[in-house]
Amino acid sequence: RLRTILLKKVSDRHSSLKRGNEIIIVVIVLFAALALRLVGIGGGLPYIFHPDENRQILDALGMAERLSPVPEEFSYPALHKYMLLVVNGAYYAVGSLLGWWDGPANFAVKFLTGESSVFLLSRILSAFAGVALAFSIYRTGKMSSTATSWSNRTGSLFPRPMSSRR
Repeated sequence: RLRTILLKKVSDRHSSLKRGNEIIIVVIVLFAALALRLVGIGGGLPYIFHPDENRQILDALGMAERLSPVPEEFSYPALHKYMLLVVNGAYYAVGSLLGWWDGPANFAVKFLTGESSVFLLSRILSAFAGVALAFSIYRTGKMSSTATSWSNRTGSLFPRPMSSRR
């Protein structure tokens, strides 16, 4: 009986150490993913070399201008445009409170004449969305690791050992 209790305590401790190591590795991987995305975040600014970036931001700002939750075009997924709308709306609100612009027209003029802060903010949003996607793929793999042995190797950095798969 004592041996069983001791083995259980050792096993629990090993399991918690393994979980702690796993968390550290996941955090390192996510920080590396964020760092790789942020390294070139200002590349090309204030010039916009990729037309898709401008189109999505303009469509998000157009929704705010029209007071409509419907984007003008659906060439790209709408969720990103909604996120851009929220982030840039918050940026506009903070800038208005701090006196950076006098109103929507002044904000639009600064944006259209090469003010790169809106583009930089939008790129930062995309970088964090990419890291969130990496984390959600990891979590999906971890949650599905109990379903089948095939799913243990899918989307997870840490599949379960072969001896515990059944």
